[in-house]
Amino acid sequence: MTVLAAQQSTTTGSYEHVIWISFWGNLGLAILKIGTGILGYSTLLFADGLHSSANATISIVLLIGVIAGARPKDIKHPYGHHKAQYILSCTAGLIILIAACYLFMLGIRSMRWIDTTGPNIIVLLVVIVSIFGNELLFRYGTYASREFDSGLLQSNAWNNRLNTFSSVVVLTSLLGAMVGFWRLEQLAIMIVAVIIIWTCMRIFQSAFEGLMSKALPAEMTDKIKRIVESVKEVKAISTIKTQLAGEKIHLDLVVVMDGTITTANAKIIVNKIRKKLLQEVKKVEQVRIGFESV
Repeated sequence: MTVLAAQQSTTTGSYEHVIWISFWGNLGLAILKIGTGILGYSTLLFADGLHSSANATISIVLLIGVIAGARPKDIKHPYGHHKAQYILSCTAGLIILIAACYLFMLGIRSMRWIDTTGPNIIVLLVVIVSIFGNELLFRYGTYASREFDSGLLQSNAWNNRLNTFSSVVVLTSLLGAMVGFWRLEQLAIMIVAVIIIWTCMRIFQSAFEGLMSKALPAEMTDKIKRIVESVKEVKAISTIKTQLAGEKIHLDLVVVMDGTITTANAKIIVNKIRKKLLQEVKKVEQVRIGFESV
């Protein structure tokens, strides 16, 4: 069991359980939409199915990254394996981006012809199922992200909200085609492709920030400073460095103490600071504290 899964189970289940539900939900929607798109001759529904496939891929990559990142530190990886999920995210994002660009070009090429047959009722029903299914996955993922205080789960949930938007675009264009607006379907294919590309950009941004060891937000850093300065023996903080390591936080601090404090007592104070940070700041995994005297 991974570190994250070892957390106390909530009403939504374990961390991995939440991701598995997202994966199977998106995979089911992808199979339903792609299959119906092929059988119902709806390129637009096929494109929307590809969006669900992208979400399923993101979910499984997130799961693999969480499991890999929770592996214990070793000699070759003294800081852990938390960056594995960012590398996997970049790989998955690149594959999805290529598919989205293909969809966009397909939409442009399809403008040369017009299909006046219109969508059948089964295609419309599948799109409606997609809208409700994606919205349910979004709400479940958002609720779980609050329980686990997880930005990764929240981001994963928003991928489903984007898929809800794209399915609404699909439904609108199909209904438009039924009343004679034939070009709407080709235009909607390109809109769905753009939504998928935008999702990929968000994946790349998050992955690059993780690989570049992004610092904590200013408000979180200020909170850490207040906790450290609440220890009466600390006169000042000369250095503070923060780093997001996956879902965990790493801290490097140098505190200033009175010159009359002995080295032995300074070490006791450092341990006191470390204990306070681990207790009062969620997700702190590693704290390195140095001290200097004035």
